[in-house]
Amino acid sequence: MMESLGFRLKRLRKDKGLTQVELGKLSGVTGVTIGYWEKDLNEPGSKALSKLAQALGTTESYLLYGVSSPELSFVQSTSGTKIPYLSWGEAISFLILKGEKTMGNVDRITTFFDVEEGDFAVSMPDDTMHNPSGSPSIPVGATVILRPGESYKNGSIVAVIVPDPLKNEPSMTIKKLVIDGKLVYLSPLNPRYQSS
Repeated sequence: MMESLGFRLKRLRKDKGLTQVELGKLSGVTGVTIGYWEKDLNEPGSKALSKLAQALGTTESYLLYGVSSPELSFVQSTSGTKIPYLSWGEAISFLILKGEKTMGNVDRITTFFDVEEGDFAVSMPDDTMHNPSGSPSIPVGATVILRPGESYKNGSIVAVIVPDPLKNEPSMTIKKLVIDGKLVYLSPLNPRYQSS
C-alpha cells in the first residue's frame, strides 16, 4: 500500500496522542484543516508543513514523501515543481502588475499538479468557498494555485481583483464564476455568503 501525506500525518498525530484540534493549534491552523489534510483533500503550504513537522517531531520530507532527508534529493529531482507561495497582498500586486513584478525572493512550495510558468499559490483566507455539501470545496487555509491570464467559462473557480471601498484600495476574491445569459456574477460555494 502506498502511504499518502494524509495517512502519515494521521498516524504521527495519533502516535503523539494529539487530537486534530490540538495539532491544529500547534501548527497555526484549525482542527478542520488538519482533518482535510488527513483525508488528502488538500495539502499544507510550506509554512504549515514546517510547523506540522516540528509539532510531530519529524521532517517535512517524511511528511511529504515518506523518506528521510538523505533520500530526499532523489525524490525532489524526479517529483513536483516549485512555485511561488505569495501572501494575499503579494498576489494582488502581482496580478495588478500583470507579472511585471519579479517573484525572485518569495516563499516557494512544491506541487505535483500540472503547472505553468507564472502560476503561483496563495492560502485561502476565509470560508466563503468552503462547501458544507461536499465537493468542490476550498476550506480556510487551503493552498490554491492561481494561473493568471487563463480563459474561464461558466462554473470556473476564479481569482478576481475588485475595489475595496472601505480601504480605498484593490482587493482580491476567489469565487465561482456564474454566467447566466447576459448576467455574470461571482458566487461563493458557502451558502452563508451572498453572490456578488
